[in-house]
Amino acid sequence: MKLKKIIPLWIFLFIFWIFLTLNFYFLNYVVGAIITFIVSIISYPIIEKLNIKNLYLLKIFKYLFILLFNIYKSSIIYIKNILSNDSRLVVVEVHLTIKNPLLISIVANSITLTPGTTTIDYYDNKLIVLALISNKDKEDKVINGIINNFEKNLI
Repeated sequence: MKLKKIIPLWIFLFIFWIFLTLNFYFLNYVVGAIITFIVSIISYPIIEKLNIKNLYLLKIFKYLFILLFNIYKSSIIYIKNILSNDSRLVVVEVHLTIKNPLLISIVANSITLTPGTTTIDYYDNKLIVLALISNKDKEDKVINGIINNFEKNLI
């Protein structure tokens, strides 16, 4: 494995680390650089076997941008709901149209990364999700949000 091939993946993961942590201290840069480099070395053989093309790589960047946007957007919404005591827990079942187990696990992990939602279980192409929603919102809003924000951007 050549170091030259790992560097683009490492740079991408390091930038993702910075946006995910939003911690601009020097120690965070050092820790992030080390961790993302180790992850790059470990995951590169797997990514190389997938034979990802540049067009699909652009789709991955778009998906990660949408994921980060939803993480920050949900953080603001759920902080507001909790502070105003306007929230309740619901369990919903989300039926996905995708069948690929890798894509289903990406959606499930994206849900869990987003504040206020956790994937409890999945079977076939259905996800069981625990969500904290506003008292005036319906469960369909959670289901439509998952399908529109995550699943449709992977198809």
